[in-house]
Amino acid sequence: MNDNSAVAIARALSLAGLLFGLAGCAALRAPAEFTPAKAPSAAALPLHIEPVEGRPNGLVLRFTCACELPDDGWLQLLRARGDETPQLFRNIRFNARLRDRLTGAGLELLDRSIDTQPTHYQLRVRAAHDDAPGQTLQVSAPLVVRWRTPPARPAELQAHSHIAGTVELRWLAPADTGALIFRRNVLDSSARWERLARVGPSAQGVFVDRQVEPAGVYAYRVALAIDTTSTVQFGRPSEELYVTVHTAPVVDAPSDEARQTPSGS
Repeated sequence: MNDNSAVAIARALSLAGLLFGLAGCAALRAPAEFTPAKAPSAAALPLHIEPVEGRPNGLVLRFTCACELPDDGWLQLLRARGDETPQLFRNIRFNARLRDRLTGAGLELLDRSIDTQPTHYQLRVRAAHDDAPGQTLQVSAPLVVRWRTPPARPAELQAHSHIAGTVELRWLAPADTGALIFRRNVLDSSARWERLARVGPSAQGVFVDRQVEPAGVYAYRVALAIDTTSTVQFGRPSEELYVTVHTAPVVDAPSDEARQTPSGS
């Protein structure tokens, strides 16, 4: 064995010893912690369900789908109250028109079977096809809705027009309660009730409508609103109140004779 061979063997043994030592140190260290992949959010799933608002007669839900659905099939709604097992409570047959709404702005549905007692619900929606009734095409993530007792009607509701071009509404309500204002133009026979505004608790039971016509006649209704962790709930609207918009008096311009008459004469 020549000198060069001896040097090469020594270097190889040294490198092997270094690698073995590093491997031994790695074995003595604590194993690396790997973060598991996060489950997809509800918004990332193809089929999505969300609450719009709670009404005295039920809960408005909106469904959207970011996937292709067949023209003929079923939209199935499952619901569980409290800790119950989810049960199928409604089948909705969708056609091309409903499918387009699902994949577009969304399909809204009023669920009238929601109990008005305070509780929480878990809702889920799934899509099924006629050709495979036992097979689910898409399933949404569960939606948990915290349901509170709907607010009562506003107390001592008043409406008046003391200032020209405005109508002021006042009512009594708990400090954490907002309101939804409805209005109808009485002088327009074709006018329907419209949602005029929604105000929060900071309004403290006062709303001023400045979008009125002078000498106009308007009807108003007010429904109290409370915010929950999942949506907003409205109570029953008040009775109608009618108001005639106040018109400012017109001050006549002075005549030419009055302008020519010196003051104090």
